[in-house]
Formats: sequence, structure tokens, C-alpha cells
Amino acid sequence: MGSIVSYTVQLITCISLLLFSGVMYGQSLKQPELQFSAPCVSASFNEFHVNFAWDPPMVYSDNKFILELSDKDGSFANPRELVAYGDKNTIFKFEFIFAFPTDLYGTNYKVRVRSTNPQKISPESNAFPAYYLTVNQPLVINNFVGTIASCDGSPVTISVNNYPNQPAYRWYRNGTYLASQTQSSITTAQAGIYYVELDYGTYCSSATLSNAVELINGQSSGISINGSNSIEVCEGQSHFLAASIDDPNISYKWFRNNQAVTTSGYRPRFDINTVDNAEGTWHLEIQRGGGCIERSGNVTVQYKSINASLQSQSGTILLPGDEITLEASTNATQPIYSWYRNDVLISNATEKTYTTSQPGNYFAKIKETSGCTLEIATARINIEIPTAISVSIGKRSDYLSCESISTEISLSTVTATLSNGSEIDVYNTLVNRFSYQWYRNTVVMTNATTTSLVLDGPEDNGIYKIKATLNDLNIYSNEEDIKLGLSSDLTLTSIGALSCDGSTSVKISSNITDPNFTYQWYVDGQIMDSENSPYVETNESGTFKLEVNGYGCSLISENLTVSPLNADVVQVDAGEFITINEGIYRTITAAGADNYAWYRAETLELISSDPYLTVSEEGQYILKASVNGCEITKTFTVEYLERFAIPNVITPNADGYNDKWILPNSYANNDNVEVSIFTLTGERVIQTYNYQNDWPQNNIPVVNSGSKPIYFYKITKDNNVLRKGTITVID
Repeated sequence: MGSIVSYTVQLITCISLLLFSGVMYGQSLKQPELQFSAPCVSASFNEFHVNFAWDPPMVYSDNKFILELSDKDGSFANPRELVAYGDKNTIFKFEFIFAFPTDLYGTNYKVRVRSTNPQKISPESNAFPAYYLTVNQPLVINNFVGTIASCDGSPVTISVNNYPNQPAYRWYRNGTYLASQTQSSITTAQAGIYYVELDYGTYCSSATLSNAVELINGQSSGISINGSNSIEVCEGQSHFLAASIDDPNISYKWFRNNQAVTTSGYRPRFDINTVDNAEGTWHLEIQRGGGCIERSGNVTVQYKSINASLQSQSGTILLPGDEITLEASTNATQPIYSWYRNDVLISNATEKTYTTSQPGNYFAKIKETSGCTLEIATARINIEIPTAISVSIGKRSDYLSCESISTEISLSTVTATLSNGSEIDVYNTLVNRFSYQWYRNTVVMTNATTTSLVLDGPEDNGIYKIKATLNDLNIYSNEEDIKLGLSSDLTLTSIGALSCDGSTSVKISSNITDPNFTYQWYVDGQIMDSENSPYVETNESGTFKLEVNGYGCSLISENLTVSPLNADVVQVDAGEFITINEGIYRTITAAGADNYAWYRAETLELISSDPYLTVSEEGQYILKASVNGCEITKTFTVEYLERFAIPNVITPNADGYNDKWILPNSYANNDNVEVSIFTLTGERVIQTYNYQNDWPQNNIPVVNSGSKPIYFYKITKDNNVLRKGTITVID
């Protein structure tokens, strides 16, 4: 009995030691064992198992074992909980059953187990790929069309139709994985068999494998439309356009003006007249297997047509006894002509020309007998017998009566008046059929039988008209009164000069001297009693002009003035006032007179009879010059040049020096020199002739600033300014 009790105590002690030892050294969490290799998760399949084992000692009763999932790169920085068990705390080996999240997409996921009490983390599981299949059915590419063509090496695009917005795709050509192609479409010109699947890793993608599409290389066939690129066809008659290639495996489509007129199909020939209007630009498109479309060049189609015109070389006005020939022109190859007058067929008129002497409304019909059957009518020509014919003449447009010195008159219009009163211009038709005769002042002119006359002088002035004659028909034109000017210019010139005693005269001459003209002279606006002559002589002064008349026109000259003797005929090389330096000589020379006499003005002493005079002294001198018996007098004043300048500063301080404004002798004490002084504001202080060098006479006013004022001065003679400047007043 004692031994049994002792064994029991020992057993309890051992268990206690074991439990204590577990608490001290901790549990051991084993590496999770995956019960899958590459989970392909979907909404219909999402249950997976992981085996887990751990070693004692025991965990606390509130402990939980949590299965955690890493990110797609195997990192547990932010682990996600897959499932947690709180009832496995006494089970050392058990199985986690869980579902993966729906955003699973990667190749390096891991799981681990974490306990909460005590806090332990197991080793990480082996890495595994895992994908949640949002698409779990085959992809569709190229809308199930099994063949696509690269036309002439141009790239084509193959696209996913039903799921185009997934994260990544895996494309294959001839079974080879194209690692660089991860989009929902691929653009390529390389031939081969293409298919695609969603990129759900190596093991999960096959469920989305698409249909296969074969890419073939389509080459140009060089399609064209047989024949010329510009053709004419008969409207309403069949005409076929034919393709240069006839192949039942090709689809044909015909176009007019870039609009399809047929559907696609086997149609290598097409009758273009089966459409409402075949005229236009045609082309053909063909399509081989794979979808390559090839276009032909253009063919321009026109309906064959003919044109026709009708003309009359001799006009449309039928004069008595005349015939008019009408001629039809056409581009028809084998034409047949029919002529009509007033819409009635003319018998036996089947040639291209028709001659008639009857008025009426004419046209021709032309029928093409080669190829297409075509008929066209020409325009109509109305042939009439006029009730009257008139002609008129006219002057050149720049003609001005009695101003133009030449002009031309000519036949300007030939007009026919029809039975309805209307008038038509028939100049071009009849001008060369008439003969002509000109008349001047109702007299037949010799050798004047053309349609125009050139008139080049006033002797041709007169009233003109023309007569036009055709057979027994004489037609007179209107009259034109032509007056050409006598000359382009009338000028007067004079010779000679008037004398004081009337013993000489002036001869005035005209540049126009034609004896057939009449001449009337005027002086000061009054008619002169003179002969009918282009010349006149006068010993009187006045304003003269001449009027010349001839052939109905006149000219009036500009005025010519004859003046009495002018003192300016005597020229002197010095002015009225002459300034010299004292002791210096100056020679004054005159010209233009017959005789000269020089005098001193004070004594009237004759001092020279030469054309010149030499002076060295101040004073007045007189020249008396004789010209044509007339005496001309000129006076000169000689003065010495001043030896000191006009002062511009005075000091009126009563010290006896520079108290007054002193001018040189030539300006002071001179009755002909005016002296004026002004303030700065323009107020006149003095204005006087014969200045006495006595300014200022009173005190000079002081301005507000306390300084003496500044004055302006001006010295004039005979309204000419001799000197001007300023005067500054200083104490």
C-alpha cells in the first residue's frame, strides 16, 4: 500500500515537472504542410487544406491557432487571416480548412500559423502560385473568324473580344509562348497560328484558352479594269467593264463615283448601263480570303455625244437680190443632215450647207449613223429682210471743237431696223459689202471712198457726211461739224523799248502769221485801230493781246505788257547805304545808261562823268544817268563804319561814368533812325527818332527780387531792323 502511494506521488511530480518545463521552454509550432501545389481558385471551387502540428507543453485554454497568408511576394509585413481555431488547444496535429480571398493573383504566396497565447509563429510554408479565376471560360479572339490576312506586309491586330480588360494575357504563336505580349491585343504582320489565354500562371491559365486564328500574308494581285481609262459608251446600250483577274475565289465589288453599285460577290464583269446613269468615275475592289481588299485604277465613263453648230458667213440680214448661205458643223463621224425653215422640213436639203433667198427661222438636224444612234439639232438663225438700214459717222473720242488740231472721223454704226421696230447692229455683216463716198460741205470729196478720214488742220474744217451704196440702195449718214483749232499755242513777242520823248516804238509780233487768218489787236482791253496783221508797232505803254480767227475758230493770246522806261535799267553795284572804314576808298560802278553824271548832294558839284565813282568820305552822292533821252536819278549815302559796339550794360549810379546808354553816331542824333527800349514784359519804355544818348533820365525801377531789370532794345531804319539786343542795369 505504501509503495502504491509513493508511485502515485512520483507520477504527479513528474507530470508537474513536465508542465512546468513546457511553460518555461515554450511550445514548438511546426511548418505548415500544404495539401495543394498551385491553387486555381474560383467562385465554384474555393476550399483548401493545410496540415499543422505542434509540440507540447500545452497552450493556454484561450489560445487560438490562426492560419495567415502572405502577399504575392511572400512577405508577411501585412498578413491576412485565412482561418482561426480556438478548439484545437489539446490537439497536437490537425487540419486547417479555409477559402482563399478573391483578389489572389501571384506566384510566391506562403502561409504560416500564429498562436495567440502563448504568442508563437510557425515557420513559413513553401512558396506556391495561386490565382483567383475571375474568368473561368475560354477567351474569344477575332470574333471566331479563323483567318486574317496581312495585306502587302501591313500589320494587323488580333484582339480579345469577350474579356478585354483583365490584368494580363499570355499570347502564343504556333505554340510558342510570346512572353513580351501581355495585352488584350497583339499587332503583327508575322504569319502563324495565334491564340491567347489569361495569365493565371503556369497551372491555372488553360481554362481560358481562346480559339485559334491563322494570320496569312496576302500579296497584291495587280487588279485593274481592262481597256482604256477613259471610254465613251452609247446611252441605253449594254457595255461591260471587266476585271483583269477572273477568279471564283475572289469577291468583286464595283463602284461609281466612290459609291458601291454592287454587293460583294463573284462578279468579274459588270454592265454599267444597268445603273440609272453610267457616266462618272468607276473602280473595282476585290477581296481574297483573309480580308485583304485591293482597289483598281479609275475608268472615266462618258456617254457618247455629238455637237453641232450653225453659222452664216454673210450675216442674217437679207438685202434685195441677196442670198445667204448657212453652214452646219458637227463632230459626227457619218452625219446625215436635214434642214428646216419655220419648223418645216425643207425637201432635198441634205447637205451640210444650205443657200436661201427667203427670210425665215432656220436650223438643221444632224443624225449620227456610225456606232451609237444619236441626233442633235443646231441652234436657230433668224434671217430677216430689214425695213430700213442706217449708217452713222462719229469723231474720235478725244476730239474737242476748236482745240484739237487733228482728228479722225469714221463710219461707226450700221443698223438694220426689223419689221417689229427693233434695231440690230449689222456693222460686221454689211460694212464690207457697201461702197462709200465722203462729202464736205455737201461737195463730193476726191479720193475719199474708205470708211474713215484723217483731218489734220483747220483748213479741213467743215460739215462731213458719208454715203453707203449697195446695188441701187444709197444710204446717207448723219452730219458731223468738224472745227480744228488754229494752233496749239499763240504767243506774242516784242522788240525795242519806249523812249521818254516818244521818238522810239515797240514792235509786237505773233507766232501765227497765216495770211488766211484775220487778226484783231487789243490794248488795255480796247480794240486797236490797226491793220489786219500779225504785227503791230506802238510808242505807247499798255497791256496788249491778239485774237486770231480762221475757219470758224479763234485763238486769244496771253497779255503782253509794254512798260515805260524803268529805272532798273540802270544797274549799280552798291546799295543805297554804303559803309566804309575811314581812310578807305570804295568804287561804285553803274551800267545800262548812255551817259553818267555824279554829284555831291550838298553842293551839286559834278565830280565825275564816268560809269563809276570812287569815294572815301562820308556824305550823300547823286547819279544822273541818261537812257534813250530819259534821265534816271539814284542817291547814295556813304557812312563810316562805327569803331565801338553798342553797350549792353549801364551803371546809372551818378558817378559820371557809364550812367547813360550811349549809341554810335550812326544811330544817335539821326532823324532817320528809330530807337525803342522795352521791359522784359514787352512794355515800351521809349520810342524815338533822333535819340540823344540821354537814357535813362530817371531812376531805374527795382523788381520784386531787389535786382535791377533787364531791357530789350531795337534800332530800325526805314522799317529795317539794324540792331537789337539787351541792356542790363547794374548799380
